[in-house]
Amino acid sequence: MRENGWPPMAAFLLVLAAQASGNLAGRLKIPGTQKSGTVQKWDPRVVHWMASGYSLAVADGLWIRFLQGEELSWVASGVRAGSFYDLDLATDLDPWFFDPYQAGAAHLVVIRNDIDGGQALLDKAMRLSSEAEPGRVAALWPDLWWLHLELAYLKLFERKDLLAAARHFEAASRSSRAPAYLRHLTARLNSPGGIEEVGAKVLEFFIRQATDPVLRDRYLEQRRSLAVIMYVRALRSEFNRFRAGAGEGPRGAWPRFLSARVPSGLDPWGGRLFLNPSDLPDSDTPREPVLGLPSH
Repeated sequence: MRENGWPPMAAFLLVLAAQASGNLAGRLKIPGTQKSGTVQKWDPRVVHWMASGYSLAVADGLWIRFLQGEELSWVASGVRAGSFYDLDLATDLDPWFFDPYQAGAAHLVVIRNDIDGGQALLDKAMRLSSEAEPGRVAALWPDLWWLHLELAYLKLFERKDLLAAARHFEAASRSSRAPAYLRHLTARLNSPGGIEEVGAKVLEFFIRQATDPVLRDRYLEQRRSLAVIMYVRALRSEFNRFRAGAGEGPRGAWPRFLSARVPSGLDPWGGRLFLNPSDLPDSDTPREPVLGLPSH
């Protein structure tokens, strides 16, 4: 939803003028790079000045040019797609233009493999919405939840950060316009052990989809680390219940707990169980942070 609209013909003519004057104004552009070579983004301050009050029309024209584009190939990792610069400029000129954030970011991430470019657009939208009056955001962007959903996808499947994804799932679920499954998913993530269980299912999905044996082995190792994390957390919960029943401190209760629950003193992977300096049950089985979840 837009605050104002401008005649499509004005948008068309202004974009034509901008392209025609490219050689003259090349020094007024901001350089960037893509796989095919050097691309340039107009400085939004210059475009705003040249548009003579028709900045929103130029943003419309840039969006039309994006929709007519035929670039479908992936860009190299860490490289920006050329269309990113049009989308970035369009949202500089018209910050409340929702479509370049929603459809544009999805195109960059899924079709062009420009993960950084897609995240840059979505992060820009998040900054704008967080700094504006809530009433204005609700009026102009009633479907803001969709941008949170796209960020949740990006954080989960591209950045492998389940904790960050969970925050965006939760933000999206607060909207009355969001689908009901988001509220169910958020409730599951917020339940005891829920985020680890969801993480395990996500890793199973990654393992099934992996065609590169090196990548698959990496996911298998992460699954093992997550299993250790879940085991230690479950052990801590059980130890707290044991202590509550015994009415004694952790150091006094620990030997009796091990004798009653884990006589071997070892976890399922052969690691030694002990109380760490915070008086919490722990294991010396090596593990790493997984999907953004802490390892200890």
